[in-house]
Amino acid sequence: MNSPTRIFERILNGITLLAAIGVLVVVAQRLTGTSFSLHGEAHGPEKGTIVKLSGIDWVSNRQTLLMVLSTNCHFCSESADFYRTLARATDSTHATHLVALFPESLSESQNYLENKQISLSDVRQERLGALGIRVTPTLVLVDSTGRVQASWSGKLSPDRERDVLAHLGAVLPQKYDFTSVKKADGSGGLSEPLTGSELRSLLASEKNVELIDVRTREEFSVAHIEAAINIPMDEIASRVPHEIASGSRLVIYCHFCPPCEAAASNQGVTSRCVVATTLLREVGHGKVSLVIDDLAGIKQAGVPVFGDAAKLENEAKAAR
Repeated sequence: MNSPTRIFERILNGITLLAAIGVLVVVAQRLTGTSFSLHGEAHGPEKGTIVKLSGIDWVSNRQTLLMVLSTNCHFCSESADFYRTLARATDSTHATHLVALFPESLSESQNYLENKQISLSDVRQERLGALGIRVTPTLVLVDSTGRVQASWSGKLSPDRERDVLAHLGAVLPQKYDFTSVKKADGSGGLSEPLTGSELRSLLASEKNVELIDVRTREEFSVAHIEAAINIPMDEIASRVPHEIASGSRLVIYCHFCPPCEAAASNQGVTSRCVVATTLLREVGHGKVSLVIDDLAGIKQAGVPVFGDAAKLENEAKAAR
């Protein structure tokens, strides 16, 4: 039989072991800059998961970035600079709606954001467990159908921060030097802007034109130019080298171009159109033109448009 002393020693050893594991977890978090679960669960919902969150109009927002934070999370506080960048960049493009979710009360959450100078208009109190999220901070990108497209947890490295921004189409990833592109052609990275009428003439006169719609699949499904192929911006590097012949005359379309360019210039960020143009040049396509008319104008110019262009235009005006 085990004596009381031996039983006590085993209990004490168990407590010591658990404490050591806790210390190792904290040290690992500090070294890696991320939080994680001892049970090995995923930090955020998997891609394709339907997010059950009431009161959010996924369709109108096109895409939504859920920022799952806590007022007691030191990684959240350490990431405040990046969150300010996100708020500023998405505000300039109107293509992504930001929602901050806190387990704390609404007043505590709003005070926290105000103190960190993070400007967000949509702040909510939610139980994180109900969203399948156990780690803060966690960013979850949701499409217009309410399905998860990507997620990022913990304090992000510079590369992962650029990955978030690239998914949003908000600013240029750091490895792309927009300054050098702008100096090279003097046009801010965009060559030969095309009106709807000019696009119609180009499609009629040249056979090697490839018209690429760099919007999301959801935006593309609502309405698009019939001759266009949909390659979302974050797929350009992986798809264009295999799907677009070298030497093709490339024309890109992105619905938010005119307001994005003006707002981006004022905000000091880079629009989705310029990002896409630069990405295409990086994969070997130096001559890239941009359609600057909206779908209604393009259709009026005689270029076939599939879908409800009027609906898309009304949604775009509301977003601006």
